[in-house]
Amino acid sequence: MIEYKNGAYKEFKEGVYEFVGYGEPTGDVDKEWEVGPFASSAIYTLYGTQDAAVLALKAGEIDFVLNPLGLQRGLKAQIEEDPNLAVIENNTNGFRYLGFNCRKPPMNDKAFRQAVAVLIDKEFVTKTILQGVAFPLYSFVPKGNAFWYTDDVPKWGLKEDGTPMTREERVNKAIEILEAAGYTWENGQKPAWDAANRQVTPGGRLIMPDGTPVPEMELLAPSPGYDPLRSTFAIWIEQWLNEFGIPVKANLTGFNIIVTKVFDEQDFDMWMLGWSLSIFPDYVRDFFHSERAGIGDNNAGGYSNPEFDALADQIKSCDTLESCKAIADQIQKILADELPYIVLFDTGIVEAYRAAAVEYPYTDTLGGLQFVQGLPATVVIK
Repeated sequence: MIEYKNGAYKEFKEGVYEFVGYGEPTGDVDKEWEVGPFASSAIYTLYGTQDAAVLALKAGEIDFVLNPLGLQRGLKAQIEEDPNLAVIENNTNGFRYLGFNCRKPPMNDKAFRQAVAVLIDKEFVTKTILQGVAFPLYSFVPKGNAFWYTDDVPKWGLKEDGTPMTREERVNKAIEILEAAGYTWENGQKPAWDAANRQVTPGGRLIMPDGTPVPEMELLAPSPGYDPLRSTFAIWIEQWLNEFGIPVKANLTGFNIIVTKVFDEQDFDMWMLGWSLSIFPDYVRDFFHSERAGIGDNNAGGYSNPEFDALADQIKSCDTLESCKAIADQIQKILADELPYIVLFDTGIVEAYRAAAVEYPYTDTLGGLQFVQGLPATVVIK
């Protein structure tokens, strides 16, 4: 098989031409490899923890560690010390997000969702708290998916020059958004920035445009044992919203509990989970089209927007790269403005394998080796 630098691909089988795609196979060759002969079988072993899997890898019991979240970075150093093992790191094609139940006030109000997005300081959590393990995201197509990504979307919480707002600027901007939409605070006491103590002075509870107080809400998020990154984000979001007059309690719980309450029962206020994505961004229709809002379907938040639905239908039927790209860009702009999700962050994916036993034709790939169809089995067995 031959992959060219212009993106074209040529496949042979037993020396005979089989398939050519993605352009004219001319110019410089980027990668070239042979497929086959094939192993007759493969053994997959389940481990309860990543620590146990790494011990098995170091002992030579397994050749590759498969985990959709990637290897915990705390284990990376252990593997790098072993000359028989290799660690690789790639950009991911996915995102972690905060979702809203758009059927319930105030979450059914775009202004409320935008204010929440402004108050969440993604840069602070990813760079300061998580020490660069994660990176902030703003678009519904990850930057690593370069062709389909557009940077031309609203970025709530960033200034015009692309730098993060200060906490004072975030509070003032969120107040501006909500007051323009008719929100007030109990007893007229708005939250304010205390410059002397460098903290927010809480005001009264946020009052919705109809005159009723914002209800107490629950934020479902994975526990630290499953994903310490999302649980960390959830704790900070709880603090930022409460000091602004939005009573939210973070409930750090099991992954299956979140999935059941959100997708199977639709009994929730806000939730945090993540998606691994396809290269072609037609997944946006599956996540947000109004016809996908039923029990057990992907649009658990019940987002509904006729303009979005029309574009989402087109992303499934466009027939040229140019037309599909134009539609994808428009969709990203709408979603970044409407915010049925607030896209929060993602991480690179770290993977490990026994270099003394297997060799891969290439290891630089979006999403990691385990997300390339067939590649974990496409190895040279030494």
